[in-house]
Amino acid sequence: MFVVGTIKKNGKDTILISLGDYKGHAVCDLRIYYKTADGEYLPTPRGITFANELLPELIKMLNEAQKQMEVSANE
Repeated sequence: MFVVGTIKKNGKDTILISLGDYKGHAVCDLRIYYKTADGEYLPTPRGITFANELLPELIKMLNEAQKQMEVSANE
């Protein structure tokens, strides 16, 4: 697993973005990790895993979502 980056979701949860392999297929994983009492981050079942080939389409949709948010904010 190669960790691309993290996004702090709230005081105890973090979204971890990683690239890896699942049953011989290259995948991207966006998963919520929680912080234990001793400070360790562990994965939750909440998240999505998808084939790397879908990443450009997801990025395109996220860019569109950002544009729509900016339009809504300016109205």
